[in-house]
Amino acid sequence: MFQHSNSEKSIVDELQDKCDTIIMNQELDYIYWKDDGWFVGFLEDYPDYVTQGETREELEDMLRSLYSDINTFDFSFVRQRNYGANYY
Repeated sequence: MFQHSNSEKSIVDELQDKCDTIIMNQELDYIYWKDDGWFVGFLEDYPDYVTQGETREELEDMLRSLYSDINTFDFSFVRQRNYGANYY
């Protein structure tokens, strides 16, 4: 089993922290509405993936998490909005 040395681990952790900071500070365009007391929304670039939160701030956190997952992992099945077409 592969294990990081202390210096490697700190570099990996440092890079992950920087990535999280970039994602948290990035302005994401999203659409939201209120439904039965919940804030529901999706990222404009990924309209197929809807999430929710009890507050708008929680919804924004969920959308950032969704964006992070889409851009961190290999989701080859994720459909992104096609800006050149008249439809999604």
